Amino acid sequence: MTTITLERKQEIVRKESLDAILNSKAKKKIIVAGPGTGKTFTFKKVLELKRDGENIAMTFIRKLSEDMALSLDGLAEVKTFHAYCKKILHEQNGRVELVPYLSQIVEKDSEILEDHYSNFDEQFQCLNEGSKEVGFYLRRGDYYEVVSFNDSVYRLYRAL
Repeated sequence: MTTITLERKQEIVRKESLDAILNSKAKKKIIVAGPGTGKTFTFKKVLELKRDGENIAMTFIRKLSEDMALSLDGLAEVKTFHAYCKKILHEQNGRVELVPYLSQIVEKDSEILEDHYSNFDEQFQCLNEGSKEVGFYLRRGDYYEVVSFNDSVYRLYRAL
């Protein structure tokens, strides 16, 4: 009777998973995996097979984006999700500056203007499009000519 070590089982599963991804006919691929599991390696293998146009490798993690850009060596445009949103908004509207703390500024503006709106991020995340908070926030962002993480995603969602 042959026993297989845990490491060997993991290696087999990893190879089967990679083969399934590489042999998939899907045009777009999403790789969801934890740290150190080979996401960048997998992206590179996929992209080496797919040299037929513009490729984008996207992540939510800035450090991973930087590492992937080096590892993928020009096989794809590598961006964080929010940087990608910013890029598309810039292409559509001209200069776009991302300000992570914009919600606090807009909330303070709301107090000064005696509207007393809050929970802006929640409003964007729940797609409460008709809310007074979203409208106020977008107008203030336009006034300052900046976007935050949440409203950049929302603005791109609305544009597309």
